[in-house]
Amino acid sequence: MVQWVNEAIIVESALRAHGIPANIADRHFHSIYPHIEFGSSRVRVLIPDVLAEEARGVIKSLREGASQTPIYPCPECGGATRRVRRLFWIALVTLVGTFYPFFSKRRRCPACRKTFRPPPAAPFTADELGYEP
Repeated sequence: MVQWVNEAIIVESALRAHGIPANIADRHFHSIYPHIEFGSSRVRVLIPDVLAEEARGVIKSLREGASQTPIYPCPECGGATRRVRRLFWIALVTLVGTFYPFFSKRRRCPACRKTFRPPPAAPFTADELGYEP
């Protein structure tokens, strides 16, 4: 019923949440070699035979509910939403971040929103250095 290790972990968690004892066979093996998908290394979720029908019902409701309920519903209509990617801003921040030393001298006051450049720092004095420069 399950094909991937991550899917098996979700199914195991859902079954345990419904009170059905479940374990992933050879879980340690799949965490070390997750891409081996042949023979006896196939992902298996083990449950008691007596609870097999109940477990199938839980898995069926889990799969049906996953396709109908959006993870991040729209606050107004409840529909599915997508993540907005602002590629222009990502590129701009990346570009400005690479030239950070050139732009780091400007400061902004949050109260009045004034942008200014602070005066340059005074050089070290002989007392601060401990010798004559």
